[in-house]
Amino acid sequence: YLSNLATGSLGTSLQNNQPVLNLVAQRLPRTLILIATSTAVSLLLGVLIGASAARFGGWWDKTVLVATSVGVAIPSFVAAVLLVYVFGVQLKVLPSGGFVPFERDALGFVRSLVLPTAALALGFTGIIARMTRSSVLGLGQRDWVRTGRAVGLGEGTVFRRHILRNSLSPVLTVTGLQMGAMLGGTVIIERVFNYPGLSGLLIDAVTQRDYPIVQGVVLVIAALFVLLNLLVDIAYGFLDPRGKN
Repeated sequence: YLSNLATGSLGTSLQNNQPVLNLVAQRLPRTLILIATSTAVSLLLGVLIGASAARFGGWWDKTVLVATSVGVAIPSFVAAVLLVYVFGVQLKVLPSGGFVPFERDALGFVRSLVLPTAALALGFTGIIARMTRSSVLGLGQRDWVRTGRAVGLGEGTVFRRHILRNSLSPVLTVTGLQMGAMLGGTVIIERVFNYPGLSGLLIDAVTQRDYPIVQGVVLVIAALFVLLNLLVDIAYGFLDPRGKN
């Protein structure tokens, strides 16, 4: 098996005699799209919410703390069921499941991603927001921040250049870990929304005792986890120039 793996072969399915690599290649892009959109939404909203809470404080800061605590506490599968019930069954404004390829219907593709993305991004957004808030508050009184204010830089410039940018390093670390966790977290989400991704292939293979597929999917997920953390390490150099040394 290892010698075949070195040549790019993941074996052959016991159920349909198809190469495991082909089956994984069909499903993997859909799962990656779901993870990428959830990560993008979580980063955008989390950084904006967390930074604004740290900067303005007051009632907005308290509201963010409560809202993010609730978001983190709600399991993704509970959020998924609630989203299906509210927007798919009651309001009927979004499809409650399935997947539409982009080349077939661009609008349908976007609509099919909204609910699973929201279910995955809910807790992730709360984590990013709280991490950003804590990091910004911790950097607010550093020497270089006081120096920036002392030389006459505007508060907005100081916040963007000296506080927010330096606060993103711990956020980036959490993002890499959470993206890896999402590879496992999509198992339930894809089932709830009947989303034909890699996790669905894994569950079907376990049910059918198709061990070559199980081995292949687990290896791909492990490799993606390592790759994501490698990309995070590389990205540190762009956020903190000291890391390039």
